[in-house]
Amino acid sequence: MQSDIFQTRENSPIRLKSTRFGESSIRPEFIWNFPEGLIGFRDCHRFALINAPKQDESESLFAWMQSLEKENLAFPVMNPLAVFADYVIRQDEPSIILYGIDKPGGEYQLLVIVTVPEHDPTG
Repeated sequence: MQSDIFQTRENSPIRLKSTRFGESSIRPEFIWNFPEGLIGFRDCHRFALINAPKQDESESLFAWMQSLEKENLAFPVMNPLAVFADYVIRQDEPSIILYGIDKPGGEYQLLVIVTVPEHDPTG
């Protein structure tokens, strides 16, 4: 069974209410649907990709993936290649195969959920 992660095809902005970002309007191209949910969050299927606030003119490494179903659920995300040039995606990873990312010719954006060590936030 093929199960695609896909962007919404809606035309008008989506109203987003979250505990982290308050109320805002998100353009449809920044809404992502995960039909299977995420590991540990199977009941959350729709997420908005929100750029992290910038403190200066340089571009932030981080963005947020905010749940549209749960206003208190958001994950910090980033492109691992921005920090780890030798980051390798295993082509035999089940999720890569499930979502068809191993097929040539597609456009993909690589993001990973960031974790912060509890006793060493700079780590």
